[in-house]
Amino acid sequence: PPRTDQLRGGRWWRERLKKARGSPQSSMLVGFALPLLGASGAVLAGTGAARLGPAIRADFPLLEQQVHDGVPLVYLDSAATSQKPAVVLEAMARHQERDNANVHRGAHALSVRSTDAYEAARDKVAAFVGAASRDEVVFTSGATEAINLVA
Repeated sequence: PPRTDQLRGGRWWRERLKKARGSPQSSMLVGFALPLLGASGAVLAGTGAARLGPAIRADFPLLEQQVHDGVPLVYLDSAATSQKPAVVLEAMARHQERDNANVHRGAHALSVRSTDAYEAARDKVAAFVGAASRDEVVFTSGATEAINLVA
């Protein structure tokens, strides 16, 4: 298991992803690792996660709820729906309000901005996982689709 100092900034995951790159498991590992990174850059699992808990919970507005007589909400069904940190929710709202259009489908301003944002995201993910270019990054709707693509 990773040490706490390896978790900061996702370094442990990047090393794992580099080792797996090119193997059939690499897409599954990317699909598993990326949701574990909080907006603060901290990794949500592994050694030291208990100390990171309050900081990570603060990134997720949904987890501010209390259920069952004041007990803080704990969400463990990430296979069905992953919760999003505030920074992601804000980016999604900004896109919906200003740039919502199909990617790679038009020459009008909204489509161009959507395409530019999409490709910029692929560039960031490629740099994060050590891919040679954005062409090695494929976004899917979920783990099942990703596994089916590499199967």
